[in-house]
Amino acid sequence: MAAFLPPAGLAPPRPLQGLGTRARGRRPTPCRRWSATAAPPPSPAPLPSRLSAEVIPPWAGDSLLARAVTALIGVAPIYAVLTWQAKAVLVRTAERKGVPWVATRDAILDAVANDAALAAATDAAVAYPDYYLRPFHAYADGNLCWEAAAEAEAATQVVGLRTFPAEPLTPAQAFDRLRTPVYEQMAAALDGPRGVGVNGLRLVVDVGCGVGVGTVALRSFLADRQAAAAAAGSDVPPPDLQVLAVDLSPYMLAVAASRAAAPGVTYVHGRAEALPVPPGTAGLVALQFVIHEMPAAAIADSIGGAHDALAPGGVLALLDNNPESAVLRALPPALFSLMKSTEPHSDEYYPFDVEAALTAAGFVDVQTVATDHRHRTVTAVKAGLGGA
Repeated sequence: MAAFLPPAGLAPPRPLQGLGTRARGRRPTPCRRWSATAAPPPSPAPLPSRLSAEVIPPWAGDSLLARAVTALIGVAPIYAVLTWQAKAVLVRTAERKGVPWVATRDAILDAVANDAALAAATDAAVAYPDYYLRPFHAYADGNLCWEAAAEAEAATQVVGLRTFPAEPLTPAQAFDRLRTPVYEQMAAALDGPRGVGVNGLRLVVDVGCGVGVGTVALRSFLADRQAAAAAAGSDVPPPDLQVLAVDLSPYMLAVAASRAAAPGVTYVHGRAEALPVPPGTAGLVALQFVIHEMPAAAIADSIGGAHDALAPGGVLALLDNNPESAVLRALPPALFSLMKSTEPHSDEYYPFDVEAALTAAGFVDVQTVATDHRHRTVTAVKAGLGGA
């Protein structure tokens, strides 16, 4: 893993150490799963819709259908079946589309999952918010277990494949098909009239980085843009672009650190609501498929944390499910029930007015782009560059 070379005045965070490409140790007990007799996770009282009920999916928010689905999921035996089936659908899709889910998971568990790797990835000073301790993604321990981390890369590949089911894409092609328009939107915001510019980037913070798949792709895209600008005649060499990859799960970070070394990427244990960087130092803060896993208050706090971390002209970019997607609105009952069973904060995420929250936090040039038929990218600029 490359050393983190911070901009002037930025103290380096504590990097993960002691992880080679294969860490030996006892294979862990798998993540707990909800049984038919276990109590399902409690559902929070939904907040009043901030987006129009006609816009968001009918199964989310505070509608009668949303309440009915939430009540159904609240029945322990039904919840157990739904979460098991949701996971099974993902695994079947992966294996059918050429993603060796089971083999990859087992290899990672054998190579990385041990106490030493977990200790190296853990900052004991990081406190877990209550929402992060709830079950989600069909794991009773959420992301705080080895199995979730071992399956994260395969799950990321499946997201792309399921987004474009009719296209004959490989997992890598589907990933690029989903992410490239997102990164283009980020670059457009950075190069906008009040943005710091892609060529001005020195520090990027990727929040909720997981095992680093999206982190490495984002840095590669931005570094290529900077190199292309330098090759086109700029007298200034491309900057040494550094990415601070932050996640709340030390299990995810341990797996990330065991993957092939990525130049310019440092993995750090931390929270989105209080990023481990000095204020005003980041040029870009990205949250890729993160905020749908948060309650509304945590989304707002994370937006505030990003605003604190960004320099004037810096950009906050949010990639996630699009509440206004016609595809999501039209999901049949079986599918949206499966989705909600593994995403406990759906009733708060989908009605949440992200654009209004960004404006309230002091961002300008807020733009939302449907980067595909299921997902959106929201970008916003921190005001103040050049007095703007």
